[in-house]
Amino acid sequence: MEKASLIPETSRSSLASGHEPNKDGSMAPPATNMEKMVYDCSVEASAQRSANTCTGQLSDPSTRPGLKENPNNIYDMSLSPEEAAEQVSER
Repeated sequence: MEKASLIPETSRSSLASGHEPNKDGSMAPPATNMEKMVYDCSVEASAQRSANTCTGQLSDPSTRPGLKENPNNIYDMSLSPEEAAEQVSER
């Protein structure tokens, strides 16, 4: 599987600098505390282990120290990764 962020760093940079619109069309304010994303293979491995044993429930936090889970489910397998990300971000 290709490793790619659903929000490319260039888009995050544009958002951080206040160059992206809100849903109402006005410009979003500049981010004041947005950190640069860094890819972490151990986080990927943890996410894959969780996905391999997914029960639809949040896992025990002690099995993923320092990490959180997104409890949203996508059942429409025809969605692109971008569409799926948009769908869960609207909830």
